[in-house]
Amino acid sequence: MKFEKILIFAVIACGVKFTKDVEARISFQKFEVFLNTDYPVDHMELDKYYDNCTHLLVGSWPHLFTTNGYSSSILSTLIFATGFTQVNKTHIVLVDHDAHCVRILDRKDNVPHILAGTCGSSGFSDGGFGEGTFNYPYGVVVDKRNPERILVTDMYNHALRSVDLNTRMLSTVYKIRFSGPQGLIWVGDFLLVANYHHYITKIWWNKAGGVRSNKWIGSTTAGDRDGGFNIAKFQSLHEMTNFRSKLYLVTDYGNKKLKLLDLRKQVVDPVCFKGEDFCSSSSLFPSGPLSILNIKEEVYVGTENTIYKLSLSNLRCPYKNISATLAPGETTAKVKLLDGYFVDFPEGVYKMKKMYNLEMCVYHVVVKRSEPKHHDSWFNLDPECTYKNITSFRSPHLLSVAVNVTISGKSVWRGFPEGVFRMAEEYNSKTCIYHVHVETPLNQKRLSFKADYEASCDAVDFNDYSRLMLRSILKQRKQQLQSICAQNCELPVEIDPFYNCTNDVLTIHWPTDKLYPATTSLPPADLTNQLNQRLAQSAILKSLELYIPFNLPPLISAKKNSEEKMIQLVLLPTCADESDAAQMNICHS
Repeated sequence: MKFEKILIFAVIACGVKFTKDVEARISFQKFEVFLNTDYPVDHMELDKYYDNCTHLLVGSWPHLFTTNGYSSSILSTLIFATGFTQVNKTHIVLVDHDAHCVRILDRKDNVPHILAGTCGSSGFSDGGFGEGTFNYPYGVVVDKRNPERILVTDMYNHALRSVDLNTRMLSTVYKIRFSGPQGLIWVGDFLLVANYHHYITKIWWNKAGGVRSNKWIGSTTAGDRDGGFNIAKFQSLHEMTNFRSKLYLVTDYGNKKLKLLDLRKQVVDPVCFKGEDFCSSSSLFPSGPLSILNIKEEVYVGTENTIYKLSLSNLRCPYKNISATLAPGETTAKVKLLDGYFVDFPEGVYKMKKMYNLEMCVYHVVVKRSEPKHHDSWFNLDPECTYKNITSFRSPHLLSVAVNVTISGKSVWRGFPEGVFRMAEEYNSKTCIYHVHVETPLNQKRLSFKADYEASCDAVDFNDYSRLMLRSILKQRKQQLQSICAQNCELPVEIDPFYNCTNDVLTIHWPTDKLYPATTSLPPADLTNQLNQRLAQSAILKSLELYIPFNLPPLISAKKNSEEKMIQLVLLPTCADESDAAQMNICHS
């Protein structure tokens, strides 16, 4: 057996001295000053009053003004407008932060009138006009559930408040899991709230109208860390803006940075804004970013005294294929990749990927022999040989995939990274050539164990303890399910179980490493039969009990489906570049 063994991605880091620079998921090529201001820029919106979409409406201390970058016009003064929202073309609801109240301004006369709160007096009370009080309100949006109502973040009361535009009634919506709430933005049917103290709160409403929340992104301790939503750290957050589908930008004032929130993958990524491929200290703002606004992928960032305009390059996927030739007598060629690393490649064609401004770009490394071998065509199978080409699919999470190949007449499992690999096996005194083709499909389906439970969603998400307990039990069940997989599949270490609770039905998935093309409708019958037989023989996994501390009862078993099975085998669509299991819940919703 002649097997050309290679390690592509695993050896890239060998001998490389890493720095603190971080590769960017997005890098703005153009960075320019849009407007110099005398005061901090706390909030910006596209001005609806102008039909030509050329003016920004800007809130700062001590005034509200409109500008096109060349000329500005002050609408109102002596207002600390940290937040505002345009309820229509002529009326603006604005937050007067230092005066502890909310005002409404008519563009006909630009005179602000009190809408809610008691201007000049702070407190925490609900009530009608002249009765309710705020304590440094900050941001405001129209309530999507009721357009006749606005939602206001009450910063020092650590609460979300509401104001009825018709009755002027001030009410408290929610007062849990906030810590200095500031900017807020709708994402579908739920609300994200940026807290000054380091994290982002997710707010949503159930069918009965009840409000729920969780500390979704970040930590209660300050820091500067990218990664999964549960490990990311910020310093002091102010505002968010939608950039693309499932992608949001947030201003981290304390770290003088922008961060990218990828809701699909549930990760926080760095942002460069001076054309850098790797974010370094030169990608910091001169002063902390406060406000942010995206208009057709031109991003405006407001700081202490400047509005910056950030733009992407118009060039998409600039990477070209790389070719190399094997020197006589050599089995590998040293190739310099686009990241600057040198990697030894054997003969073959290798599909490579590199992000360029949120686009997954593909290029190929082609390694050829110096002299072609006519009897050994790379992609053709000798018809006299019994060995067939093998195609397997690799998970984006994994460096390689296990493939069953023949070595010296024996069937063995070997790990292969993405690419095409030449294999040689003796057959009837002849060297037969076949190929292993490992690819990562853009659209795939993943085999997963699934179970449903009748449980109170409020109990599941009651507090950090309940969530920690559930995750711990799910990982324990994951180890037990690995015994069901045996040699047929694996539950990868880097992919955690994930769950979703809707209408008091808790659905849990334990993903495996088995991937199939998106056109596959059912898992292979032979694999399904073997796994179901092992499940039926397992006493521990027949009920798949869970302990949920605040549920009644706390110990619950999985529900049976129409086939009287508590554990099901399903195929889940996955994202092309998923990096952790948590984001799968977003991908499948």
